[in-house]
Amino acid sequence: MEEPFSEAAVFDAINGPIRKNQEIISEPGYDILAELMAFGFCENYPDRNTGWGTYYGPMLVLKNKQGQFEESPSIQMVTKDMLDYWLKRSKEAKHPLLRLRYADLVLDFSNIVIGHRSELETYYTVIDQSLIIADKRLSEFDVDIIAKLERALSLALSINDRRRIEAVRDSIIAFEDKIADDNKPGLWGFAFRLLVENKKVPLNEAIRTKIITDLESRLLRLTDPNNPENIYPNAAESVAVTLANYYRKNNNIPEFHKVLKQYGDFCVKQAENAYPLVGQAFLMKLYEIYREYGMKTEADALNMQLQDVGQKVITNMKRISHEVKISNEDIENYLSAMTEGSLEQILSKIAIQYIPDKSRTIKQVEDLSKRTVMLSHISRVLLDHEGRPVAHIGPLESDPDGHLIQQISQNMKISSMLLHLIIDKLKQNIINVDNLLAFIYQSPLYDDKKKQIFTAGLDTYLKGNYLVAIHILTPQIEELIRTLVRLTSGPIYKPSRHGGLMLKNFEDLLADDRVRAILGEDVTLYLRTLYSDQRGWNIRNSLCHGIMPIGSFDSAVADRILHTLLLFALIRYEETQKNESGNSVISS
Repeated sequence: MEEPFSEAAVFDAINGPIRKNQEIISEPGYDILAELMAFGFCENYPDRNTGWGTYYGPMLVLKNKQGQFEESPSIQMVTKDMLDYWLKRSKEAKHPLLRLRYADLVLDFSNIVIGHRSELETYYTVIDQSLIIADKRLSEFDVDIIAKLERALSLALSINDRRRIEAVRDSIIAFEDKIADDNKPGLWGFAFRLLVENKKVPLNEAIRTKIITDLESRLLRLTDPNNPENIYPNAAESVAVTLANYYRKNNNIPEFHKVLKQYGDFCVKQAENAYPLVGQAFLMKLYEIYREYGMKTEADALNMQLQDVGQKVITNMKRISHEVKISNEDIENYLSAMTEGSLEQILSKIAIQYIPDKSRTIKQVEDLSKRTVMLSHISRVLLDHEGRPVAHIGPLESDPDGHLIQQISQNMKISSMLLHLIIDKLKQNIINVDNLLAFIYQSPLYDDKKKQIFTAGLDTYLKGNYLVAIHILTPQIEELIRTLVRLTSGPIYKPSRHGGLMLKNFEDLLADDRVRAILGEDVTLYLRTLYSDQRGWNIRNSLCHGIMPIGSFDSAVADRILHTLLLFALIRYEETQKNESGNSVISS
């Protein structure tokens, strides 16, 4: 009787005794090696970096001591004799799974190993055995059978065997009918993907209608609020998007809107009954889908619900804190060291000390990822004070920039306490509006015409009126960067949508190569995190758009603005450096 199993189990059955008796079996015989390799290769190999260009790939790719990659098993070990051995085994073996594996390896590797493709008989073996495996469900895992049917269809199309193409087509439909589970998207939808989306496969109207009708029925079940088995909302999204793409491609706009609205109503209903954070995820996903598919009206209609659920998210959140103790003696020693010397030395010291170190922060992120492995592999959503999702940070591997900016932001919050203590000490009898102005106006970036603005901003800052100081000084930071670009003969304009010119904004200015060259990577990243990146403090954008909460007009933000002014104060002309026109070049 033919029983289902997996190729991996065959490999283990062969390799187990060899590993157990390594002292006795130091070198397996040729036949054993051929069998071991036959079941060591991975089917439908996802990594194309081997350069083999084959359907099968190595089970392992490891780096050796010399830094070279070693494959196991490797195609380099496959010989003509081994192909002959596998071909012979494909005819001798009784189980369809074994016959398919041997024949498919010969078919896949022949062109590379012996320079020409296999005989048609080998194609027939792979295709026909795949049909038997699907019909009798002879593989341990259904997803493996789906892969085999996909492979069989590809091979049948490559040799243009219409009878076998139609046989595989019918087998795919029958197998999906047999295994489909609404809440397991991997076990349905492959008939649509392999047949409807492949124009080379002959489909009559009855077959096409059946496949589409099955999807429509599945969407009805998955979006039925009274169906208690609907525990995987991603399944509803999967079928809705599949149908929406199909209807849009075929210009069936009424059905296109119908399936997306059906899915949308389901998401809204789920959001109403879910925990606020989960409900927000439902609505955000729906909002993104509506926008992606051009349904702007429907997306805009979600705004009120997104606002409401955002407030609930904030209400339901719990504060998590971590206490760090610093002795009074350590603080006093630090403050004394930072406030020693002349005023110019002190202010310069502060300006340099509080620039985040990019390379050190990258190392910090890497160290944290080793201690909190799971956290580095998951995505996170950043919410503003109203619970609105404002930014997405992916896993560390795919979004290192997001993790870097978030870590800099957290470090700045911690270091802001010490920065404030230093400034507070200086306020007592060292700094005033006049000497601060004298210090910053040593830089050519500061315009005499704006001295009154800086005077008012610094005066309110020193008096502790941070609300006013932040409003006055923040826009001037952007103008200082614009001046830097202008003094280095860089462009400060960009085309306006109305046909004229408009000034480049904060982010555009920071991206200028001249700015990056003068400020350096650390300062550029700091300014971006502090003023214009939603994953950071985003002061400039929050202030200018009027969405900065009243609680953010505090000493931490105001101190950072002063720190920025001190940073720009360090930029000077280098009179000895001339450009081609004979003009002085600005540098820091």
